[in-house]
Amino acid sequence: MSLDNIQLSPAMLQNLYKDSLINLVPGEKSKEKLQNPSIPSLGKNAKKITIITHTAGTAFLGDAELNLLINMLSACKLTLEDIALVNSFDNGEVIYENILATFSPSVVIFFGIKPSELGFPLEFPAYQVQRYNGMSLLASVPLEQLASDVNEKKYLWKSLQLL
Repeated sequence: MSLDNIQLSPAMLQNLYKDSLINLVPGEKSKEKLQNPSIPSLGKNAKKITIITHTAGTAFLGDAELNLLINMLSACKLTLEDIALVNSFDNGEVIYENILATFSPSVVIFFGIKPSELGFPLEFPAYQVQRYNGMSLLASVPLEQLASDVNEKKYLWKSLQLL
């Protein structure tokens, strides 16, 4: 019998390949990804402020939403240089551990996504400034909704003043 003609029974093959090479369990992140996260962002993150959006169809934000964000930053005496803008839509790397490792944020603002959806271990109502793990967290409705709703803008502005 040569090595070219080895025949294995189905039971033997199953025993040889009992562990999968691909992790098919949703929600589990490999340790390798946590060590070298790749999260694209806009801005220089000079003041360790991370703004997370959940916007389909764009790299970060549409033009109208970006202009609204820039105006809000200007009102807070900030620029894009001071923040890191991240879009979590279709980016599985945007999770709690990777955000901490990549940006070391002191402030995280969520537009249109709940912190718990990104693995943050807490939930809190919109517009409530929440302190956790040395960070200040704030959740809001999507920027598209803020653009057309004056009341939502007022709620956000009050919360931003607390930050």
